[in-house]
Amino acid sequence: MKRLIIFFLILFIIPMGFLYSQKSNNYKDNIIKFGGNSEYTGTFEKDIVIIGGKISLKGEIKGDVIGMWATIEIKDKSIVHGDIILISSKLKKENSVKIRGAITKLGSVKEIKKFTKLNISKSSSEITFSLLLSFFFWYVFILVVYALIPDQIESMAKNIKEKTGKSLGFGILIYFTIIFLILIFAILSLFLIGIPFLILMALLILILKGIGRASMSYIFGYSFSKSIKLENLPTALILAIGLIIITLIKSIPILGGLLLILLDSISFGAIFLFKCKKC
Repeated sequence: MKRLIIFFLILFIIPMGFLYSQKSNNYKDNIIKFGGNSEYTGTFEKDIVIIGGKISLKGEIKGDVIGMWATIEIKDKSIVHGDIILISSKLKKENSVKIRGAITKLGSVKEIKKFTKLNISKSSSEITFSLLLSFFFWYVFILVVYALIPDQIESMAKNIKEKTGKSLGFGILIYFTIIFLILIFAILSLFLIGIPFLILMALLILILKGIGRASMSYIFGYSFSKSIKLENLPTALILAIGLIIITLIKSIPILGGLLLILLDSISFGAIFLFKCKKC
């Protein structure tokens, strides 16, 4: 399934700078870069994510390198211990560069659709394509979310595992509150007053789902990798495994939608418990 995929993270690609920047140091946190041209030299303890633009790297990279609609250049004698994931991106590297992980290249939506039509029967191709598109949308989304707040995602995943019942209780309450607010704002939108609130509510739901899916994918992926005694898998692969499990759950006829609501409710509750330490 080489060169499968993707799509429209345009919602999240807001170039934040077009000036050339150069830095030299040891980096203990994830590096997230939106647009522009950047150069980093040093030791990188965690993942590097670039969305748009170009990044030049030199040194030892212990995490993964993820590029989305970007150009990644890895310079002389650098070492990459993790994986390199290229989503409609280019990789330039010198011969002396050592890459110990895997290089994964993902293409475009057209390629997914073409692949799907060639390999799936007509009766199920539209459903399968929809599931694939949903999977890759959420995969890129949760990769970005995890890269931005890795410690928080792992803490929320711990809440899901240790306080499932409590998370579900608070999550259901949050879920019905959101539905109630949407209905109120929908009524107000008839008088134009509620339209801005509906837009804000949509963004809030998207953010909550992104954080929730990242946490749920992490716990599913980590639990699965632990069960097959591969606990040291790259985080990007752990998230992918977890999201595949969620996507399979979602694909179950009739019951899948209800189970997805249940999972979202649990994750919403876990977010609330993370923010409310005394609850």
